[in-house]
Amino acid sequence: MQGYAGSADKRLALEKGEIDGDCGGFTSLPEDWLRNRKIDVLVRLSPTLVAGLERDVPFGGDLLGSERDRKIYDFLTAPERLGRLFMVPAKISADRVAALRTAFDAMVVDPAFLAEAQRPGLTVTPMTGGEVDRAIAALYATPPDILARARAIAGE
Repeated sequence: MQGYAGSADKRLALEKGEIDGDCGGFTSLPEDWLRNRKIDVLVRLSPTLVAGLERDVPFGGDLLGSERDRKIYDFLTAPERLGRLFMVPAKISADRVAALRTAFDAMVVDPAFLAEAQRPGLTVTPMTGGEVDRAIAALYATPPDILARARAIAGE
């Protein structure tokens, strides 16, 4: 949404009635907005359920009529599924990557980390390194006809 510097500004605009809605992530929304239904979530862009969305919010990919449309949808919504990635240079050693992944996986289930994340109401829905690798490999394997249609939809 143009005109707003970031999610905090968009959240304030929603509260003030400057805008009626937004499309995208909601990890920075106050946690009571979902719990108290201060907002209506019409569709999930990701198949991953997030705390507060256990109610009947459809996944957009399930609303499509064909496998081809689902592939296009999956490509276009990849940033929402992947979220905020942590990356290292390609030349880093495999043992270093394994150590970093082990540490990350331990951190995202650590009770102290989760308690700290919950204080400002942050949503923690981590993917493992292997899940990210598979998702990115699938993006690189996207067939040319799917890429062409995604580009047309995105206005390129």
